[in-house]
Amino acid sequence: MKTIKYALSCLLLSASLNSYANVSCDDLSEMATDLDQIAEALTQVEVIHEDDELDQVLGQLVDALQIIADAENTDRFYRHVDRFTSAYNDMDSDRFEGTLDDIIAYMDKMYVRDCE
Repeated sequence: MKTIKYALSCLLLSASLNSYANVSCDDLSEMATDLDQIAEALTQVEVIHEDDELDQVLGQLVDALQIIADAENTDRFYRHVDRFTSAYNDMDSDRFEGTLDDIIAYMDKMYVRDCE
């Protein structure tokens, strides 16, 4: 849980920038690393209970990913975030892993596109 909370706080700090144009390549790399840590931590969680600490943290992650999706403004990334949001609403920990993998892969491509 500490890993998820730490990674989320880093992600939220990075995502709270005023606009996507202000996100540096280092910020984008850090966000992807944070998501990797969250994905790894989620593999160790069997059940997500409504209103528990993990549920609240993941709700904040949904909000942060929506900010990134709005800034990126592509149908593909919106679909990934929508699937993640659906997994969150259903409290389906198995679907979190797959959708986070898709989001991480997309963010890696964003990094290559914008930073290399």
